[in-house]
Amino acid sequence: SRKAERNSAVEKHIQWMATAAKLGCTWFRVNPYGDGTYLEQCKQGAESLHRLGEASRAYGLDILVENHGHPGSNGAWLAMLVEMADHPSIGVLADFDNFFMGGWNLEPERRYDRLQGMLDLAPYTRAVSAKSLAFDTSGNETTIDYELCMKTVLDAGFLGMVGAEYEGKELTEKQGTQLTIDLLRKTREALRDD
Repeated sequence: SRKAERNSAVEKHIQWMATAAKLGCTWFRVNPYGDGTYLEQCKQGAESLHRLGEASRAYGLDILVENHGHPGSNGAWLAMLVEMADHPSIGVLADFDNFFMGGWNLEPERRYDRLQGMLDLAPYTRAVSAKSLAFDTSGNETTIDYELCMKTVLDAGFLGMVGAEYEGKELTEKQGTQLTIDLLRKTREALRDD
């Protein structure tokens, strides 16, 4: 049954928590996948997340849900999922770009509005994936407004970790990641000046 599959998935995640804690991790990232309507997936996901939150206490971990495909790329849905999970160990890993509606590689592409998504997720954000895809000659990301995304989470009280993630095609992963780090530093300075 589907419930048995969900229970099995939760148990498998719990097994990895001991490893994460042993490695010194402070949080554990998960994806919000499921079956049924958005409401059914939200209810089932909240139940599973709450169980993960309870188990995570023994390891001192937070459980962070990433906006990462399917209903989880809808900021309002993901915010509701976290609220329904109703556990202090549950939060969000907000990715600047993962606001694809219905999955990746759909034609035509459908996206949840990035600013709305960041606003929806900001109150629950405990870590950020600062994704980049392309840069101009000044080192600015051409598809994502970094200042606006960072300001949105900072205004909501975010004090967590920011990871640099390059997914573009024009540069090597190392070059793109370094440009992303440089842009994050430039963004930090710009926001300090505001």
